[in-house]
Amino acid sequence: MLILECGEIDLAHVLSSRVDEPFDAGFVRYHVTEIMKCVKAVHDMGIVHSDLKPANFLFVRGVLKLIDFGISNALTDKTMNVYRECQIGTPNYMAPETLIEANQYTMKLKQRTYNPNDPDNDDDNHNSTWKVGKPADIWACGCIIYQMVYGRPPYAAYQGGKKVLAITNPKIAIEYPKFNKVGSKIGGLVIELMRSCLYRDPKNRATADEVLMMDFLRPKLITRSYVNELVKQSVKYGWSHPKLSDAKLDNMGESIWNKIKGYE
Repeated sequence: MLILECGEIDLAHVLSSRVDEPFDAGFVRYHVTEIMKCVKAVHDMGIVHSDLKPANFLFVRGVLKLIDFGISNALTDKTMNVYRECQIGTPNYMAPETLIEANQYTMKLKQRTYNPNDPDNDDDNHNSTWKVGKPADIWACGCIIYQMVYGRPPYAAYQGGKKVLAITNPKIAIEYPKFNKVGSKIGGLVIELMRSCLYRDPKNRATADEVLMMDFLRPKLITRSYVNELVKQSVKYGWSHPKLSDAKLDNMGESIWNKIKGYE
């Protein structure tokens, strides 16, 4: 008898219910941390999941868990990528490198009939497959984080084949608006986090370990009163403005505090 845990709800349903909610840094910070811990555990075991998407993150008694390893692959010590004979994955979360090689194969199919048993086709071994590595999983995580922040994945506005063309076209860059669809301000630290996962060149993407160490996920503990006191002391004893009132100093402290909050 095989006993499995029972999940209550997946992340896809949670995100769909929050599409029109204001940006919540605490919500994003917590769930991104849980996602990256799952991905780190998988990558540390030398496994590429290949189909990371919100529906494959399941809440089990409040804990986020990664499911659906049906198409995952193990990497060897000498291998950075695995190759597949067909497309597997969800386009909204698929990395450019996984789609570019498939497009090359599609073009070759249009030019001639492909026979996998024909020895003359040996030079097509890589162009006829889909390349997937750990950076492709990180890209998918970046798309999920982007969806948390902006309400949809980066290329969700494109439909059908246009979506694949947009993802693979370096001229169509991902935009990072300073405000989301409901008008919430999006701070620089979370944008930096998304960018680190969504570089087109897989070699430039952060690893799961590096993402978990980024400033947005490891906020510095600071209070409003600390900022106010810091400004007062700095101005009073480090700067020659003896006639500056406490009220003015309080306003300066509040201004700095608001800037700190905005940068989250």
